[in-house]
Amino acid sequence: MAEFYQNQNQFNQPVYNTQAGPQMPAQTAAPLGSSPNPQTYQHNTGAVYPSHAPQGEAQMQGQMDFQAGPSAGGMPFDVMGGDAAMFQVAKAGFGVYGEKVFGGGQQFVKNTASKYLSGHDMGYYYMISNRYVLNKLKVLLCPFLHKGSQAWTRIPDQVANKLTYKPPRLDVNAPDLYLPSMGFLTYSLLCCLSMAVGGRFVPEMLRSRIWRGLISWTVSYIILWLGLSSLSSQQVPIKPPFLDLVAFSGYMFVPISLEVGAGLISSYAYYGTWAWGSLCSAVFLVKTLKRIIFAEARNYGVATPASHNYVLLALGLLQFPLSYFMGVLP
Repeated sequence: MAEFYQNQNQFNQPVYNTQAGPQMPAQTAAPLGSSPNPQTYQHNTGAVYPSHAPQGEAQMQGQMDFQAGPSAGGMPFDVMGGDAAMFQVAKAGFGVYGEKVFGGGQQFVKNTASKYLSGHDMGYYYMISNRYVLNKLKVLLCPFLHKGSQAWTRIPDQVANKLTYKPPRLDVNAPDLYLPSMGFLTYSLLCCLSMAVGGRFVPEMLRSRIWRGLISWTVSYIILWLGLSSLSSQQVPIKPPFLDLVAFSGYMFVPISLEVGAGLISSYAYYGTWAWGSLCSAVFLVKTLKRIIFAEARNYGVATPASHNYVLLALGLLQFPLSYFMGVLP
């Protein structure tokens, strides 16, 4: 060990030329930041580089030669090989974990959607036609003309050994989301137009009217849900699909849009349209909910009590103050 340190110290000491002539010290590595030596640069590995090579490049080349070593056969060591293998392992592990997490999330969304939609996806409520839209508008604005023993009855359908109902384009009594959504947008724009005619419009009014319409839609849905829940029992459970109630509560925007549009003509037209539209909404809602209750009672073979009619009447009368609250005059 002592001999090794002695040899090491001798290696680190400067070497002078012992031959005749002027003695010049051997060139060593230049300090960091200084210019390269005018002669040659000799690294500890024994590699000699020309004087015009930059110092940084020479040091990098020396490090590569040191890493190569005799064990690598003069070839540089593959530093990225191990990292690439570890990256592939980590990628596979995260892929399995991510598939498990996102797969569980998709299953949760699917179960939740099937719970509230009762087998109907969103596309079912937009399967409409021009004829359906015209007939539905006639039912909403003139429900007294929709007569007959089977006028308010849904048309059943058999799909994959499961009882369901025909889509809206084949059944005028089927709920849809096209008319409620279009009625909601029309209502918001007509309110802004009415305020602009009266000189009270500001850009913030559009946002406030949209929020007001959404809140009214939500309140109407909650009222319908509470009303049907109060009529439900263990003998006759009444659980209509979530989007069905959203559609039934959103049909109010159709007569309310006509009400706001009539207000652009005169206040008499506004109040007359409000009274007629609220009455039509009440009749449509009572007829539709009564058909749902009777259908459920018929399936369980139980007669509906007379108290259900009073609840339905109360739900219909609530359309008058709700329509008046949402209306606007210039």
